[in-house]
Amino acid sequence: MKKLLNYPVSYCVAGIALAALLRPVRAEWWGLAVLGLLISVYAYLTKDESEVANRHEVGDNCYFIGFVYTLAVITLSLILDAESLLSGGEGGLRQLLTTVGIALGSSIVG
Repeated sequence: MKKLLNYPVSYCVAGIALAALLRPVRAEWWGLAVLGLLISVYAYLTKDESEVANRHEVGDNCYFIGFVYTLAVITLSLILDAESLLSGGEGGLRQLLTTVGIALGSSIVG
């Protein structure tokens, strides 16, 4: 199990699954905290202070996970929430901007 927690793909799959199954992860601000927490857990569990090369690899993987979350949140929102996003009015625009903020924020956290 611990070995599985050291692979960035595991965190990509977990974040995508959460965003697909739980609308608030892709449409409310605490979703950014959830995705950021996943990235932080990966960074913490895979850090190794003895090797500089390993720290660079962990950093690159954190950015990769954040970028995957960015694409996943936007894509899933467009697929699953298209009707409410296009309904017009203040609510649709606010939800769209929140989703974009969550998506971009996950890249920044990564």
